[in-house]
Amino acid sequence: MKVVDVTRAPQAGIEEAVTVLEQGGVIVYPTDTLYGFGVDARNSDAVRRLREIKGRSRGLVFSVMLPNVEELVSLVTVDIAFAGVLKILPGPYTFIFPSKVRLSDGVIGKGRGLGVRIPDHPVALAIAGGFGGPVITTSVNRTGEPPQTDPFQIKRTFDREVNLMLDTGEIAGRASTVVSFMTRPPRVIRQGAGPLEFLERLV
Repeated sequence: MKVVDVTRAPQAGIEEAVTVLEQGGVIVYPTDTLYGFGVDARNSDAVRRLREIKGRSRGLVFSVMLPNVEELVSLVTVDIAFAGVLKILPGPYTFIFPSKVRLSDGVIGKGRGLGVRIPDHPVALAIAGGFGGPVITTSVNRTGEPPQTDPFQIKRTFDREVNLMLDTGEIAGRASTVVSFMTRPPRVIRQGAGPLEFLERLV
């Protein structure tokens, strides 16, 4: 695994991350909650490789990271009653909406739901914007284990499995809050870093 300190050379690291994604590789990158694994969500081989790294069963699906709301609504259908939630993005949330697109196996869930995330972190957003397509976002850990927050530990654990890590120091945060808008009322899948008061204001 190559490690780039993006506190010193952010643009070079971002450009290298985009190249790795384009080549079907696996990256570790910082977000507003935790470090995340990233691969091209349209590349079946890359998604399968990430599933093997995580030790994740085929029944579980990954969410995707996007750079802005415009890209988000190009991938999913947002009911007019739920449109207000988009105003709180970017932020520490993963929202599940009906998908408009086909992506690799392991990304679209049952009922055609797609988890979408716009993290409030400049490096993550720059990667998503530079790549120009949906990037898998999932915590850096083996399935069932706590997320890893220390870059040194991440390198020691995943050194032979990941191509590139963008290092910003330790990120001791919480996972994103996950809310499904596949039903009415919306269903909270996971209470994480993002507060839920916004749900009270929805129609």
